[in-house]
Amino acid sequence: MPSGKAKLVDYMTLFPQTDILGYGNTEGQEPALSLGYDIQDYGHVYISAFGMAWIAEQFGYLSPKEYAKEVDKLISELEEAKATIVGLQEQIDQLPMAAERMMENVRNAAIAAVTDLGGLARVGKSNGGEAVEPDNGAPVEAAGGDDKAPRKSRRADV
Repeated sequence: MPSGKAKLVDYMTLFPQTDILGYGNTEGQEPALSLGYDIQDYGHVYISAFGMAWIAEQFGYLSPKEYAKEVDKLISELEEAKATIVGLQEQIDQLPMAAERMMENVRNAAIAAVTDLGGLARVGKSNGGEAVEPDNGAPVEAAGGDDKAPRKSRRADV
């Protein structure tokens, strides 16, 4: 409060009977704030409820109606965001299962590919149409020829 003399009044009774913004008394008006002093060559200083609302608006304050609208708007935006978050959380919760299915499919495809390749390598067709084991062209012999296994050295100092 500017001074101990400031008080709310029902009507602006002292000259100029308007507030500092120029708004005068009206029928059914809200109380005005009398600041409790006079300005030379002007008169008594009042601020009407309408003038206070205008000043508050200039400073970024909202009226109760505008505040309620803004709160309702924010609540609806928050509810939409919450619904979006719930939907995204459900999708995130399904990611491990989807990744597991993908890995299972890759594993099955790899097994199928190895099986198919293994089948191609083992089974071949002869000119007669019978299945035969393929020959890879490498000679099959025991290592070392007909010789027996090499002997151990009889040296005791080794």
